[in-house]
Amino acid sequence: MPQVKTPAGSGQPGTNLPVFPDKTRYADARRSLMALGYGPAPLPDAQKCDQGTDGTCFPEREACSGTPAQCNYFWRRGEMLIRVETLDNPPTVAKVECQVNCQ
Repeated sequence: MPQVKTPAGSGQPGTNLPVFPDKTRYADARRSLMALGYGPAPLPDAQKCDQGTDGTCFPEREACSGTPAQCNYFWRRGEMLIRVETLDNPPTVAKVECQVNCQ
């Protein structure tokens, strides 16, 4: 289970975000986020993907680009929205950032 703490340099005092160990697989982080009360925040303009052939495909994924694959996933808890950035395929967590209403 990830820690929830204020990341150094987050730019937002009092922001409590989940912090994952290096190279945490996104699938594992996803289960942890749900256990912490976050829910996937699918975006209406997100790129569609095929879960059968794309290891980065989840409903909360906005987009992936580059090599290695860099993807953005959005999660909501109450009015708070966070972005989880991943690298590689299968994806591993690179960072977690507040997008809206983090306190």
